[in-house]
Amino acid sequence: MSDKEFGEIVEQLRDVEKKQGVNLSAFGVPYSRQLTYELVEAGKRVSDVLNQKLHDFGWWEIKRKFMAFRLQDGTTDGVLYDTKKNAVRGQTNEFHCAYIRFTGLAQGANPRECAVFLKYNRDLYDKGFRMPDPDDVAGGRDVIMTAQLRDNYKRVLGI
Repeated sequence: MSDKEFGEIVEQLRDVEKKQGVNLSAFGVPYSRQLTYELVEAGKRVSDVLNQKLHDFGWWEIKRKFMAFRLQDGTTDGVLYDTKKNAVRGQTNEFHCAYIRFTGLAQGANPRECAVFLKYNRDLYDKGFRMPDPDDVAGGRDVIMTAQLRDNYKRVLGI
């Protein structure tokens, strides 16, 4: 998605918010308007590492692997983990990291999307969510948008 298309979607959201008197910011799209310079730089670091790993190993080889990135600055230990549980256990403080699986990154990682992902995880931790769990079989919960919410979101936007 280009910056122009993204800007158009944000404007459509604002129009819908005004007409219907609802706050759609909770759905995430206007999130990129809240990105700070340091968060954008952290997103660039994350996307650079992800894209380098994709280049070095190929998506087919690492599509089920995980990496951990520090929420503070987007740095990583550089290790490809077989499971999220191993990624969580490999960190000194599992709550200071975001965990990314390569499954959805066949086309590479976008710096802006990585920055939004870091901000989203920071906000979840600030609100009290604790997703990583080294004792959980899967390594902890993942917060994702449900199909129903996504369909509703697309309906409201008319896309």
